[in-house]
Amino acid sequence: MSVVAKVYKNKRGDIYTVVCDDCKFPVNTRILSQTAVSQGDDLTQEMSEDLAVEFLKDYLEEKAANLVSIRARSEKEIRDYFYKQRVKLKKKFLENIDVNWDYIADQVVMKFHDIGLLDDADFARQFVEARIAMRPRSVYMMKMELLKKGVDSDVADRVLDELVDDETELARAVLEKKFKQVSLSRKDTKKITFLQRKGFNWDVISKLVEDD
Repeated sequence: MSVVAKVYKNKRGDIYTVVCDDCKFPVNTRILSQTAVSQGDDLTQEMSEDLAVEFLKDYLEEKAANLVSIRARSEKEIRDYFYKQRVKLKKKFLENIDVNWDYIADQVVMKFHDIGLLDDADFARQFVEARIAMRPRSVYMMKMELLKKGVDSDVADRVLDELVDDETELARAVLEKKFKQVSLSRKDTKKITFLQRKGFNWDVISKLVEDD
């Protein structure tokens, strides 16, 4: 059992810090109004940890909602962001409080899947559509980008098959964006090398070559 020494509001955001004689943890307005934690209260270690977990769930849900409101995110992007928040929160607000961070992240991720705010297939679809429209590149390179963002290989393949009818058109778009023209001959080694660096193989590039 520990005694609450003080409860104070932090300068930024809806975060209050509860300082006990042997631990420290954050809460928010909702938790304070429901529990009425105040100076002089006795809290067990379990009670303190339960309050910290409630805050962390609320906090991460709010942060994740802000992220997906800007653009679609993959599950890995959200989990990576949670890890960064974990490091910051643990350093700034938590002392002698043991919480299961993976469990908290799992709960938030599961909730976002259930309400449709997290969907790797939808994320991949929006990602590929944006690449084709703004920064075209080869199917291979787009798949590597999706894998790096944690999208399953089968999901990436399915989305790319759905959205890319002809990779030659992607190569043509890349060529036009870089060189302002699409003419290509076997002697244009600079253009050919550029397309190869963008992940296009010779089978695709050769379809753009205008001479033998």
